[in-house]
Amino acid sequence: MKEKVLRLSALALLFVSAFGMVSCDEDPEPITLFELGVKTSYPSATSDNWVIASDMEGNSLAAGFFESGETVVLKGLPNGDKINITLMIYTPAATSTNDRDYYFFNSYKDVPVGDKWFLKRAPSLTSTSAGTVDVHIANLPDNNSDLSISSFNRRNEVTTSRIGPVLTLQVGLRKSPSDLFFSVIDATPRHLKIDAGAGQDLNFDYQKDFIPFDNVIPVGFNVTNLVANIQGFNLPIGQMQTTEFNYHTQSIYTGNSSGIKVGYNNGYVFYQTSWSATFPGGRRAAYFKLGAAPSSASFDPRFALDFIVTDNRITSMKIDASAEFDYCTNEFFAADELSKDKPVTTWQVARPTQSSEPPLVNFPAEMLDRYPYLASVVTIVNYQRSTFVHSIHDGEYDNYLDERFRLEEFMLFPRETFSLTK
Repeated sequence: MKEKVLRLSALALLFVSAFGMVSCDEDPEPITLFELGVKTSYPSATSDNWVIASDMEGNSLAAGFFESGETVVLKGLPNGDKINITLMIYTPAATSTNDRDYYFFNSYKDVPVGDKWFLKRAPSLTSTSAGTVDVHIANLPDNNSDLSISSFNRRNEVTTSRIGPVLTLQVGLRKSPSDLFFSVIDATPRHLKIDAGAGQDLNFDYQKDFIPFDNVIPVGFNVTNLVANIQGFNLPIGQMQTTEFNYHTQSIYTGNSSGIKVGYNNGYVFYQTSWSATFPGGRRAAYFKLGAAPSSASFDPRFALDFIVTDNRITSMKIDASAEFDYCTNEFFAADELSKDKPVTTWQVARPTQSSEPPLVNFPAEMLDRYPYLASVVTIVNYQRSTFVHSIHDGEYDNYLDERFRLEEFMLFPRETFSLTK
């Protein structure tokens, strides 16, 4: 693995007195501001990739270009114990999907000086298929219900067709035989778990073969666009990665919440639970829990949360909030759809809510010379939306960074949060 070290030059001034005495007055020695390890799984072949450290006024302290397999060390002179980190991924029109330049910026505020992060991709799913199994389910409920299929081995794909009261599913298997977990969520949620092999043709009746979940939770709020999801995992949470195979979708539902119940079974090592819906005023409220099994399905009373954007400029984002939030992400976007010559730009700023410093105002000269567009980018992007998070447990922002950057692998941490997007 190569290592790149970027240093700010230090000038040593030597003064010799008339008496021949020598004294030295040196500038401070640059220190490691930030270190970025880029895993070989991280794609870089079609883009220019930069990491920039800046101070709390948005001035660049150091910058480095990176590719897969490299480690970049940014050195400089901080004026405090916190810095801001910005990742810029530039995909030129020649390698983009629609012949336009793309600039992606992700800024993270209040990063401790000397932190080390990793860029990585979670393990991808293999495309190997062990064949298909045909499943026919009769007497499924027609209205206000969702059917999901999952497996500890994960399926490839599912095609469906319906003739009269019978739903036919052709399920691609990654492994044969494979477990298949069918979950139906409606007013009386039920499930079915089977082992199936490639080439089988199986017939089931929803009323006879599907059984109730061990636990059923009524949805305690009435919205027309509910998204509810409960998954059960069979590995310890400390070993689980974000795209591991080992889960069953206990409940997944989208639609009208009136009369709906979600279910889950006992016996799983940990659970991932979420529900979200849009409320009056364009607020998208969501609940997320990772770890213990869910105990209820309710947004109240902690969802009487709100915030008002009082300054939507990326360099001076200001929010008035009616509740104590832990961290937030502010999203900005710019694209001239009438001109294919204009770049598409997205900029996301993640920060603890008490941080109000700009992400990056002044790019280093070496980047401005190479990408003149950067000189005006902060005035071009427009505010899109913000998501604020309120955590039930401490350390939520640290976990946000740990899961994405601070560990070499993707690891999940127990958490319970409420979020609000608008």
